[in-house]
Amino acid sequence: MEASFFSKNQNGSLSWQVGFGEFLLVVLVLSVESLGVVPEGNESQYVTQIYKAWHTEMFANDLCYDRPCAHGLFFYATCWLGAFMSLTQIAWTLRIVSTLLLAYGWQSLSWSLVPRRYFAVFSAFLLVFFHSVTSIAGEWIWGTAEAKPFAYAFVLLALASGVRERWNRMWIFLGLASMCHILVGGWSVVALFVAWVVSRGSISLSLRRSWRGMLIGGAIALPTFLSVASINYGSLESICHAANVIYLERVPHHLILSSGDYISLAVFAVALFCTLYRSLFDNSKNLLFYWGVGTLFIAFMGQILYIGYLFAPDSFVGLLRFYWYRISSGGFLILMPIIVLEGLRRLRIDMPRVGNICTAALILVAGACIWEEGFKNIYATCTSTPDDEDPQEYADWVEACDWVEKSVPPDAIVLAPVEEPTFAWHACRPCVANWKDLPIRAVDIVEWHRRMRYICQSERVREAIKKSERGEIDILERIPREKILDVCHEFKADYILAESDAPWDFPPVFENKSYKVFAVSQQY
Repeated sequence: MEASFFSKNQNGSLSWQVGFGEFLLVVLVLSVESLGVVPEGNESQYVTQIYKAWHTEMFANDLCYDRPCAHGLFFYATCWLGAFMSLTQIAWTLRIVSTLLLAYGWQSLSWSLVPRRYFAVFSAFLLVFFHSVTSIAGEWIWGTAEAKPFAYAFVLLALASGVRERWNRMWIFLGLASMCHILVGGWSVVALFVAWVVSRGSISLSLRRSWRGMLIGGAIALPTFLSVASINYGSLESICHAANVIYLERVPHHLILSSGDYISLAVFAVALFCTLYRSLFDNSKNLLFYWGVGTLFIAFMGQILYIGYLFAPDSFVGLLRFYWYRISSGGFLILMPIIVLEGLRRLRIDMPRVGNICTAALILVAGACIWEEGFKNIYATCTSTPDDEDPQEYADWVEACDWVEKSVPPDAIVLAPVEEPTFAWHACRPCVANWKDLPIRAVDIVEWHRRMRYICQSERVREAIKKSERGEIDILERIPREKILDVCHEFKADYILAESDAPWDFPPVFENKSYKVFAVSQQY
């Protein structure tokens, strides 16, 4: 059992009750981000991939889901849930397990740095605050059922082990993180090696003493690495290049920094410099903060590549796909709460009045943000409606998708609104294309882009989708009758699910206040 489940009382003996109570409080704090309505974020992709392992007939002709998964071992470790759970049950199960694992990792890391009672609770409070207001390159650590929360939990456990100089255990945890998500775990390893070089001997990491852990961790991560590396094996170079261009156009928020990201990274860099320069923590714990320097170095290299892309797009576009800012976002969220709390403690000692004012202000601001986030998530869960959706319209959407699931053959293809990210989740049927459901293989990405441009006629895909806000402009409803039949014929769609004001004269087979379903296989 890790020492984080224990804390010393005033008599010097270990108290598991205090440690376990602290763990439950950390779980409660972290749960604020995990209480949103299902599905949320990338759950519609991850959980549907898990579910389709036992229901392959429902997604047999789908461009996104009838394909290999980029997180192979995570997929195989969780796909058994689809044998006896619904999509919603799988999502909540993974959310709960990942939150528990993250809470344990956070408590372990907090105790390895600052062995004081309930420091982990207060630092987790700030973690939720930074997580709710800051997102470097669109990155999140937890809150939804996907591979990243599990990967970051193992990164936390790896860092806690490294601070305690348990090197073999650290490498094994990093292997588990890479198994869940190769980029999170892989970039964490790179950041650690950068930290080892930059520290100039401050870190007592010994490769000779930890070779067993490196071998075990590498063996754990190898299958996932090979599965990801082989995704585009045999694809033409021109196809891969086109897919890279499309990928950058589709997810620029993950691959290119915004002005707010630069500010966050600058704050992170200054905080790390002050921490290392002033030695806020003793030297034996510098591994964590030098690891933070390593994450900033990776982000800096990503920025160099982006500058190269501006001058030579064809040469650098493929390199930008490796999410160079992902681990710096994780480093910011992991380290800033700990640095801020320790800085406030020092400030309260040196300047009590200023320190107390800053502490009170931070508690008020963070508490207000967390309260708003928690209330919003709980309300969305109780109403089963995302916070940006009209309740009645969303209920009609779910009703229409339920009808498709019950009445449409499993092998039938549906032309559904491309801007609705939850069709596969609610309907469990293949669709022609969806803006959210981006495939992973190069050849499929190119085909996805062709379909999106065909559906959106000749307009640029990103611009068309950005304008397709709910209740403003809808893609399908702008297509005339002859063109919509041409789209269905091109992609062998048997049904159309569209808004109720669709301007076609086909007799609907289902309708409610907001949506209609048309059977069109006999129309073309």
